[in-house]
Amino acid sequence: LEELKADFQNQKNIIISGEGGSGKTAILKEFYNLHCKNMPICVFKANELNVSHINEIFHFDNKFTFTQFLNIFKDEAIKVFVIDSAEKLAEIPNNYVLITLIQQLKENGWSIFFTTRYSYLNDLVFHVKENYQLFCEVRDVPLMPTEYLHGLSNKFQFTRPENLNFIERLRNLFSLSEYIHQNANIDKHGNFKEFVNLLWKKRIQNNSVQTNNLHLEREKCMVSIARQRCDTGLFFINPDNLSQTALFNLRQDEIITYDEAHDGYFITHDIYEEWALEKIISRHYSNYLEVKRFFDELGSSLSMRRAFRLWLAECLLEENNQEIKNFIQEAFIHSEITQFWKDEILIENLTLSIATH
Repeated sequence: LEELKADFQNQKNIIISGEGGSGKTAILKEFYNLHCKNMPICVFKANELNVSHINEIFHFDNKFTFTQFLNIFKDEAIKVFVIDSAEKLAEIPNNYVLITLIQQLKENGWSIFFTTRYSYLNDLVFHVKENYQLFCEVRDVPLMPTEYLHGLSNKFQFTRPENLNFIERLRNLFSLSEYIHQNANIDKHGNFKEFVNLLWKKRIQNNSVQTNNLHLEREKCMVSIARQRCDTGLFFINPDNLSQTALFNLRQDEIITYDEAHDGYFITHDIYEEWALEKIISRHYSNYLEVKRFFDELGSSLSMRRAFRLWLAECLLEENNQEIKNFIQEAFIHSEITQFWKDEILIENLTLSIATH
């Protein structure tokens, strides 16, 4: 945190990268709480910048303009503009707004602070350099060392899973927290994919309450919001024909939040959205009859493509993965499948191969 403060005192632009759930947002929140009274710190999710006019970003309740925003803070020595989940900038169609925003912030002495997942870091560095002519220094949020994880297990007496990939995934703080919380319900002989399915039932469905199929309605709401966010690129979603009771319960559990100013819901954590997209992909895969139709139904958004790669990686890590290998082969030789899907398959296979070696 002190290093970040020094960076911003020197007007550096910073990218913090790490796995989803590794603590990037926690660092951001702690930095904000420590310094928000001493310097202006403005925080936006990347999807919130998906607007048709730059002034819409700063309207809030008083219809402020971007010029007013810049003038209010013009005499501040240190000022930080945060773009969280910045990998999603590449999905925003109106690049003119983003170019104008970042150029004007630079010219007015703002430091720009991006957070992104590690797997998207290279793409983001290239994107901000090519599109905004912005040089950034990178700070990584590492995973917990394996030895430290083993030490915690011994100290607090929780049993680790047997699957090596599962253990590796527990180096992530979010996953470890959920693992400890659900420890009594977890099959220690199972894999990470089964663990995520358990979390989906416990956290998203809350399947302990099944009156009037409420658990299924909660799931339907999550999948619908995630799909609409994926297809539209919008941050706030006002879904039609969904159970108000289920939406209310998801809000109570802090899985989603409602924003009155935008009259829409958003998902509170990227990992929850990731789980929902994985559900969409898994169900399409379970029911697909023809490989081209499978990919057509997924669409073409960058969010879905990234989710597909994560889903594919988990499938390939399973012991009995011949079925998914056959699926990959079928997709590669199919002449009508869009090339970017073949690229995604190839990238994930190469990434997994390099990691294995």
